[in-house]
Amino acid sequence: MKNNTSKWIGKIILFVFILLSSIWTSYFLNFNQPVLTIAAATAVYYLYSKMSLNHSIRSNWVILLYSLLFSLAFVMGKQVNYVWIRSSMSENYIVIGKKAILTVLTFAILIFPVFQKISELISVKKIKRVDEKKALKDPLFFVISWLIIFVFWLPYLLTFYPGGIVGDGAQTLRYAMTPGVPLHNHWVVLYILVLRFFLWLGKLISPDVNVGVFLYVLCESIVFSGVCAFVCYSIRKKGASLFLQWGSVFMYSISGFFASYSISLWKDTIFAAAIVLFVILLWDLPTDGKIPVGYCIKFGLLALFMCFWRNNGLHIFLFILLGILLFYRKKVLKLLIPGVLVFLCTVIIQGPVYNALGVEKDTFVDFLSVPMQQIAAVIGENRNLSDNQQEILFNIISEEDWKNRYSPTISDNLKDAVNKDYLQSHLKDFLLVWAQLLIPNFFTYVRAYMMQTLGFWQPGVFLGGYLDYWIGIQDLFDAGYVNRDFIEEITGVSVKEDLISMIKFIPSGTIVWIMWFSFAAIFNQSEKKKRLMLFLPLIVSWLVVMLATPIAYSYRYIFMIPTALPIIVYLPFWNETNASTAENIYTTSND
Repeated sequence: MKNNTSKWIGKIILFVFILLSSIWTSYFLNFNQPVLTIAAATAVYYLYSKMSLNHSIRSNWVILLYSLLFSLAFVMGKQVNYVWIRSSMSENYIVIGKKAILTVLTFAILIFPVFQKISELISVKKIKRVDEKKALKDPLFFVISWLIIFVFWLPYLLTFYPGGIVGDGAQTLRYAMTPGVPLHNHWVVLYILVLRFFLWLGKLISPDVNVGVFLYVLCESIVFSGVCAFVCYSIRKKGASLFLQWGSVFMYSISGFFASYSISLWKDTIFAAAIVLFVILLWDLPTDGKIPVGYCIKFGLLALFMCFWRNNGLHIFLFILLGILLFYRKKVLKLLIPGVLVFLCTVIIQGPVYNALGVEKDTFVDFLSVPMQQIAAVIGENRNLSDNQQEILFNIISEEDWKNRYSPTISDNLKDAVNKDYLQSHLKDFLLVWAQLLIPNFFTYVRAYMMQTLGFWQPGVFLGGYLDYWIGIQDLFDAGYVNRDFIEEITGVSVKEDLISMIKFIPSGTIVWIMWFSFAAIFNQSEKKKRLMLFLPLIVSWLVVMLATPIAYSYRYIFMIPTALPIIVYLPFWNETNASTAENIYTTSND
């Protein structure tokens, strides 16, 4: 009798605790729906009652951590006030208070059993074979997928001729049109040379500069649609259901998001494609120690391209290589050969060779966005600085510029005012001042960091540069770029507005949390080593952005994550144990 009474008291206490958490969370988030609040509390209580609480928390600590971090991102995202990407700290700011911190905890309590149940359902999902004869042969599926995706993207090519020329793309084209050795590697020498080749090819056809630009965009669209088709082909080979296979083809095809990136002069499109190909390459990595020479060649060439196509490519590759070695150790030592060769080749060419050719490299300014923004926030709040700190900081940027140029969501304004020579020679002093200001201004640093990285952690919003995959034209240097709408010219009807309306995709912050949930779900499963390793290129790419992003909202920096979405969604269901014997067998899920 006493045991039953104790159980009922425990259940009542648990329900009241959950109900109070629901009420507080609803109050803080201005969710004024009492009936739905009580219903949500009841549902959460039911989920808790169906699991052994102590055992579940202990065995699902990764899901618990994920719930807490997601709650932190969601609640703090609601505390952001945002006006415009270049607005001052009086307009772009985040409020961190005791009520918000309490809500982080109450909301985490509510979502933990939901995520835990989803993770549990995923872990017990089985895959069964289907008749291989009913499926198309692999090469034919790949070709058909590629053709479908590219054909669906054609309206963007024809409507927004010659392509999306904005921001960095316009700057890079200017360097590509300048004869001789590229003066600077900020826009990446390899990319400049590739553009220069297509501009030269275009001049053979017509003196119109738009022709050369269009030839590059056309080639980019063909290559990127091929990579998207290869993603669909790869999950097919690994046992994904027909629904996921063709659903992925449909997602790439119908989404203007991917189509717009395929015609943009951003170099990020092809870089994202290279990262995703690296994920697929790692998926095929033999783990028995017998790595073919052909695999090592593909590994080295893809890594080399990454290192020369974007300036942070070498950092990303080195972290990936280190992760692979930690995961598999002696089994993959053979990959050290192409890894070391790629490193030496990159360092030598981008070092002594570029110096000999007079190619300037990025300064440290380009990697100091976050600490500069944090210090600017401290100065903007008129916090105390010692005479020595003032001397260092105000010689790098004047006091007036520290205050007037600071925008919490973009560092370009500050970087344009930097005395680069002084910073270069006093880099250690700058970092020392940054470290000295950390403890006394800890929460100012945290707020500045969260504002500078908003788009890469804040779920569920479309703000600022989320739509920076522009497909318009910015002729910054009067080069003669002119948009032509061939569909309108031929038919008399423009579909431009319809195409633009199809561009919006899952918000960048949300796609990051989808990736991390897939990772967390796999972490709670057995036989997970290889699948966790596949996240390395994606997670490292995200971490690099989180450490040194110059702008808060810029989807292009993590474009590899949505490009790999079919893989991210499928990996928690992939049967890693039977991977070696079932790799080329078509399968489908039970449902």
